[in-house]
Amino acid sequence: MSKPADDKQIVIRAINQLGRRVTAADVATKTGLSLNDSNRLLNEVASEVGGHLEVSKLGFVAYSFSPGFQNNYLATGIRAFAEKAGRLLFNTCFFILKISFGVILLASLAVVIFAVMLTIFVTTFGTEKKNKQQPFLDLLILRDLIFWQANRPKLLAGQPLSAKVERIKNDNFLINCFSFLFGDKNPNAEIEEKQWRLIAQLIHNNKGVVTAEQLAPLILSEISTKDSNEDFVLPVLCRFDGRPEVSETGSIIYLFPSLQVSAGPTEAPKIVLQNFLPPALIEQEVPFSNLSKEQIRPVLAIATLNMAGTWWLAFTAHRLVHIYRWQADILVIYGTLFVLIPLLRWVYLHWVNAGIAMRNAERDKLAEKLIKPDQALREKLEEREKMARNQDISPTIDAASVIYSSEKDYLEQAIKEET
Repeated sequence: MSKPADDKQIVIRAINQLGRRVTAADVATKTGLSLNDSNRLLNEVASEVGGHLEVSKLGFVAYSFSPGFQNNYLATGIRAFAEKAGRLLFNTCFFILKISFGVILLASLAVVIFAVMLTIFVTTFGTEKKNKQQPFLDLLILRDLIFWQANRPKLLAGQPLSAKVERIKNDNFLINCFSFLFGDKNPNAEIEEKQWRLIAQLIHNNKGVVTAEQLAPLILSEISTKDSNEDFVLPVLCRFDGRPEVSETGSIIYLFPSLQVSAGPTEAPKIVLQNFLPPALIEQEVPFSNLSKEQIRPVLAIATLNMAGTWWLAFTAHRLVHIYRWQADILVIYGTLFVLIPLLRWVYLHWVNAGIAMRNAERDKLAEKLIKPDQALREKLEEREKMARNQDISPTIDAASVIYSSEKDYLEQAIKEET
């Protein structure tokens, strides 16, 4: 029994030998694979290398591939492996970097405070004892500034106990530093899984027969309302074992037999299904941080204070106290980056959120086309409905239609079936 990877290589060689323009029947004849396997593997290869669907005058569907598509397939595999390894390495380094910034923030601030104290001590050496104690008082003031959130019982008064506990838990200076620097979890981290879930629900609700226009509002990639290309359907066909069919008027309708069968009831109210399934896939805007303004302010204040202190240390303090210039430069770079990185991230997120808003608006337009279809789309949807009604596959596997179950003895079930 051959492996799936071997079967895919066989299909790729067959495509190349057949002139890079094939049908599922051509591949099945050339390779000896089943028609279903040929269709599935063609969808996978076309999705991975950017193949195209073609419809002949007689209504047959063919797959066309550009010259050198084999190299594209190999490059896709190498790129996928490199991206996976790169993501793992990046996540590891990024986590270490986050920890380092939090630790170095306190270390840098401690150096600045120590330099301030030492400078004051040097400049006031020989004065009264009261003046000598001033640096310690300044240190206490700075300590209160850093940990001022821990002493706010009045702000928490009147709140539920659970809210107080959650507020205190979140009011951790180091954790807030991480959020200030690098943000929090991306709200769209699982958007691809959501996309496939919604698409599967859409196909199932439409009895396994859909059009590209129905799928378009749920596709994550950018699709223009003016673009008639339906290549974006290829990954859907590949994932859910679908196939394209041509209607009587030449429109392409997509069938997904595997999603037509269900073990549950199918007569769910249409209103419930429509309310459950959103008209379009919505990406959430990425916030700068999940922290409140009250939580960000002390982090920003300390970061700004530390940056100012390191610059003062680099240009002034090293003349009064014994400190190497390169050490001061390192602290300056760190202190500046601690403020610069969030600033650059804020600018970057504005650009990212603008793209998200644009894609959401485009999907809304695609969904609007379904709500108010033109004449051509209305006819195509009617053909889809007709094709869905003509499907022979039973929509449900109810208890009455079950002839065998692994839960019971086979011989007992066979005798019962004969009687």
